[in-house]
Amino acid sequence: MIDEAQNLNEYDDKTRLMGAGFEWLRACQEEGGFALAFCGDLSLVKIMADNPQLDSRMRRPLVLKGASKADIAAIAESWGVTDSPTLAVLGSAAKRRGGLRNVVNVLSTAMDFGGGRITPASVVAAITAEGLEPKGGL
Repeated sequence: MIDEAQNLNEYDDKTRLMGAGFEWLRACQEEGGFALAFCGDLSLVKIMADNPQLDSRMRRPLVLKGASKADIAAIAESWGVTDSPTLAVLGSAAKRRGGLRNVVNVLSTAMDFGGGRITPASVVAAITAEGLEPKGGL
């Protein structure tokens, strides 16, 4: 699984082609016989469509336009967070650009702020530190 795969669409000075990183990974996948998944932002769909050698092997893209409350709760629960007010605050962070990545970043920072324990106060402090406060404050 390759995250931020849209960044592989770079110009190769040697071949004078765009997307050499995709081609290299596709060749590795064929030779190695392993599965390959590209994750990235919405520009990735167009990049894949512009590369017929990749597009023909691709399944219909899955586009996540938002994080559900269940997704947020599942991630938070893996960090030991289950209380509704904290989940609501994490939901506000997930609405910002970055989505579920924001939730993980906030929980990680909250763990640091809480001295190894995540508390509602450490989550609020982490959201502030990450610059993810909703307009009007928390």
